[in-house]
Amino acid sequence: MKRPRFSRRIGLALALLTVSVCSVVSAQTTSAPGIDVEIYNPVDGSNSFCAVPNVAFWAHVFVRPGDENLTCDRTCGNNIPGGSASVATALIDVGFETSVLSVQNCQSNPDPTYAAVDGIPQLQNLDTGRIGWALEGDWIVDGNPSSGFNDPCVMQKLQSEGWVFRVQFTAASEGSTSLHLRSQVDPAPFALSFADICGSEAFTVSNGVIDEVVDAIVTVSWACCSYDVDPTSAAYGPLGGSGSVIVNTQGDCPWNAASNVGWATVTSGSPGMGSGTVTYDVSANSSPDPRTGTLTVAGQAFTVHQEGLGPDVFADGFESGDTSQWSATVP
Repeated sequence: MKRPRFSRRIGLALALLTVSVCSVVSAQTTSAPGIDVEIYNPVDGSNSFCAVPNVAFWAHVFVRPGDENLTCDRTCGNNIPGGSASVATALIDVGFETSVLSVQNCQSNPDPTYAAVDGIPQLQNLDTGRIGWALEGDWIVDGNPSSGFNDPCVMQKLQSEGWVFRVQFTAASEGSTSLHLRSQVDPAPFALSFADICGSEAFTVSNGVIDEVVDAIVTVSWACCSYDVDPTSAAYGPLGGSGSVIVNTQGDCPWNAASNVGWATVTSGSPGMGSGTVTYDVSANSSPDPRTGTLTVAGQAFTVHQEGLGPDVFADGFESGDTSQWSATVP
């Protein structure tokens, strides 16, 4: 997934993670756009979440490796391109309020062509409100983060932008909170560290290689419920009849159904909680004119149209001249 350049910048000093995979003889850098890190909502691409209590939602952590240029000579005899566009190690730590949010799941990006597939979720600090992710020591994209170091001259690098891991949260009660990319401004220990394939670059805000860091805001409210109804309309003859409407929503979201006309009545299903079904009755139309009315179901309009008892329709509902359904009892 492509992400736009971020619109705000947070000055966070970042730690250097130094992993030496091969001795560096020389290195040169040039100034260019650096690494961007962002927590975003995969539903709408924003940095905010509107969550329903007790309903799980996913937060994605996105990394844009940047365009910093760097090359180094290694003892293995190869001149290898590095820099922030060739991230070889990454540590990312997301902070959250345990009094509001709880973690249900965590996954690395499963794309088998993307180095993030070999990342390792860090779950050991969940009770203190931290969940992390690490990419280290496995440079072949094989979905096996424990396979260890490989030949550094052919190592796989995190060199294309995309989400690297995602976390599934739930919230038990209403309120506002945040998802925070932890760094040096937070109480130790902290994370959010990157190193390049050459192993000599500290990727920090101060040297301009870490370019932007964007946290996310989470609002937990029943107002975040959304509703769909199916179908959205129905048609009846002059004799009327009955029908049903299916309501689709999240978790235990509450809803009601009511008729806005006297000739249609909600018979069951309301009030409802979570997805459910509403049933209704439509009474006979003794007028020669057709009529249209609505039911309000989970805040959505459900339209009912009914034909009138026109001049070509008998009181029993059959059209004039249609004797195929007539019957008589002879004494």
